[in-house]
Amino acid sequence: MRWVAVEGVVVLADAVAIVAVARITTVVIRAAPVLITMFIIVIVVALKRITCVRANMIRLII
Repeated sequence: MRWVAVEGVVVLADAVAIVAVARITTVVIRAAPVLITMFIIVIVVALKRITCVRANMIRLII
């Protein structure tokens, strides 16, 4: 009987984990466009800042 209980708990835990992963993946898939656009915006802003800093450094050097 102990083995049956252990197996039941393991199966339940597996089912919960699978459901959680499925929900997370669906949320990520739905939010993916937003996340990607935010990521691109962050990268563009960072690149602009880096170029501004480099231009200022070049001006300072000159």
